[in-house]
Amino acid sequence: MPAKKSLPSAGVTGTTAPEDYSHRKAKKTGVSLHQAVAAMADRKWREQGYKSRSAYLSGLVVFDYYCGQKHQLTAELMNQDLETQEAVFAEVLAHPGKETSWFKHRIEEIIAENKTAQIPP
Repeated sequence: MPAKKSLPSAGVTGTTAPEDYSHRKAKKTGVSLHQAVAAMADRKWREQGYKSRSAYLSGLVVFDYYCGQKHQLTAELMNQDLETQEAVFAEVLAHPGKETSWFKHRIEEIIAENKTAQIPP
């Protein structure tokens, strides 16, 4: 078994990996995406010059891992009920490329609206 070493990236601690991934082939995984998210990914991978949706999603994971930022907005969103998620997806599809502060404000607003709507009288 190859020796393991810590990965030198963006404040991620306690992570180990084999020293060399160059001999490894891609690992097939099953990922389920909401239709709206799949539509966003299909539009973006072409715009950003990726050769496939898979390459785009891999690029997002690598970038995210490298940056090491918290997913305060999107993690909260994806832990909401499907109706709330779909409301945000519709907003994002209708208004692509908005500033981050708009995205944060709009997600918080939709989550609050849906929580209020789900409270029984």
